[in-house]
Amino acid sequence: MNQEFLDLIRCPACMGRFSGCMPLRCSGCSRIFPLESGIPDLLDGRPSGIPFFDAHAPAYDRPRSSAPPYQKALETIRATLLSGFAENADVADLGCGTGRHLETISGVARLRLGVDFSAPMLLEAAKNAPEAYFLRGNLEALPLSDASFDLACSFSTLYHVASPERALSEIGRILRPGGKALLELGNRRSLNHRLTMREKAPVSHLLPAEMRRLLKKAALTIRKIRFFQVLPMRAGIPDPRAARWLTHKMAGVMLEEWLSSLPVLRSFAFRHLIICEKERNP
Repeated sequence: MNQEFLDLIRCPACMGRFSGCMPLRCSGCSRIFPLESGIPDLLDGRPSGIPFFDAHAPAYDRPRSSAPPYQKALETIRATLLSGFAENADVADLGCGTGRHLETISGVARLRLGVDFSAPMLLEAAKNAPEAYFLRGNLEALPLSDASFDLACSFSTLYHVASPERALSEIGRILRPGGKALLELGNRRSLNHRLTMREKAPVSHLLPAEMRRLLKKAALTIRKIRFFQVLPMRAGIPDPRAARWLTHKMAGVMLEEWLSSLPVLRSFAFRHLIICEKERNP
């Protein structure tokens, strides 16, 4: 394990540093942490959802050629946005899953690090982005040093954590002043939320006012919000043919995003893709 990686990671129990010797031992509390296929397991606690993501890791990413049109369009939007901010940056992907976003910015970012709570997901990620760093950890208590990243991203993840407030606070902590964050949050006022509640899925959706309050508390200033999914996108709704139609362009953006961004509809859009900047003097 090289020194650059060791300088980034911290003990989840006491935030102490690790020595360069193996096994991975905290120099503060002397706790020893295991490695699985070279990936440090710094998970403190057991977040909900682990069994689902562990079981689905090998097949989690569909072949991109067979992904639904809307999903492919959304992935393209994320990849374009991420690449635009990642140039020569130190990037942390929080809830990295199988590493597809870190794979996208290979050769663009200076440093890439992925954090996830699912060990099987991380094993897949290490195959997809072999030159990136990975660790198993909790987004609500990130085992990472303060002010160590220029860019943090978290897509389709923050509504799966028990406390979005703690997760956002941690994102603010690990960003350098002026650093950027690309974050997806789920709106509790949306139709998507109503469907999720009917399925009794464990999620943490927020009202738009809560999003703004928690981001401000984390010293993250909102620079832009992009709105998606004013129509629910789950449980077979909408019909695949309608979903394809929604990917057509309108005023330079995907039609579904254009609809979701209308002033009368945006407060009901489920997916809020928020571009933030860490305050320079929090």
